[in-house]
Amino acid sequence: HQRVMVESPTSRRTMNDICIVGGGIIGLSLARELAGRGFRVRVLARERGARPHEVDIEAETAQVENIIRTIKQNGEPLILISHNMRQVFDLVDRIVVFRRGRIAANLKKSETSGEEVVAYITGAKTDPRFGDAA
Repeated sequence: HQRVMVESPTSRRTMNDICIVGGGIIGLSLARELAGRGFRVRVLARERGARPHEVDIEAETAQVENIIRTIKQNGEPLILISHNMRQVFDLVDRIVVFRRGRIAANLKKSETSGEEVVAYITGAKTDPRFGDAA
């Protein structure tokens, strides 16, 4: 079985602490960049090596989502990197869309829809504040 590796959230965290969930290489690159800027970064990632037929995807997803909710409830800053729209809308307050390596949109979840987010992802919609991401 794959295990999710995470340190228990505590109330002693500061705004210089941040947790990154998902994203593979992109998540690790972001963690490296933030660490270089003085943040203490934790990365929540799956253990590698398990065979796909040995993984209970639904159970693993539920476990990760519960950990994310706990981190949020404890007030710890969190970056979730995901293409899973249900997960994004269930777990975050703000959605930042990247397209071609640049920010394409910065949206409050309560003021947007999945269709609008997809439009930014595909380039069908653009925001003049982030013009060079199109």
